[in-house]
Amino acid sequence: MLKRRIQKLSGGRIKLIHDLLNLSTLIGALLLVVLIAYYTLRDSTLLANREFQTLQFYICLVFMADAIFEIIIAPNKLQFITTHFLFIIVTLPLTPIILGLNIPITGHWAYFFQMLPMIRAIYILIKTSAYFSKNRVGGLMVGYISLLLVVLLFTSMTVWVDEHLLNPSLSTYWESLWWAVMNTTTTGSSIVPVTSFGRAMEVVLSAMGLVLFPVFTVYLTHIGNNKTN
Repeated sequence: MLKRRIQKLSGGRIKLIHDLLNLSTLIGALLLVVLIAYYTLRDSTLLANREFQTLQFYICLVFMADAIFEIIIAPNKLQFITTHFLFIIVTLPLTPIILGLNIPITGHWAYFFQMLPMIRAIYILIKTSAYFSKNRVGGLMVGYISLLLVVLLFTSMTVWVDEHLLNPSLSTYWESLWWAVMNTTTTGSSIVPVTSFGRAMEVVLSAMGLVLFPVFTVYLTHIGNNKTN
């Protein structure tokens, strides 16, 4: 019934609905990032926080609505599902469903589901930013910037929560954010992590900086060439 109604709509109305769904998805992803920051800085474990999981569930419903609409309007639905499989997976509220069924999440799965909200937010931000961009190169650039900012936020928050009681070099969250920024620029920081997670994130941030900053250079070169032409 829903599929038939959508197919009867004109191209302009379909485009309008698609734009509104992507805008809602973008707002939902930004809200998810804010919620992750809020509960993390309150020293709250996201996996065990029922309030956060409930809010995440409703945000995922918005993501799912966008995914279902895109599947319906896709000319080749099977091809869309196979090429956008990761997008469909991240829209599913797996953690709230599993916790609602009282299924225990332990071991390595606990780490995965703890990081899943941030992975979901990063992916959705990149996808929706690319959708609203005027060209493919600009979309990729916006996606890279979104990825960089969210990863900086995530790593600085998690390292702050893990180490602020153990590491005398971290007296405020802003020092943790400074540590993340300086490691991303590959300059390094005087703040040395004392936990295994912090040291691992230090390597990840340096590697990300080595990969992403050349992309910015290529993008600026692309803009310069276009203006010259």
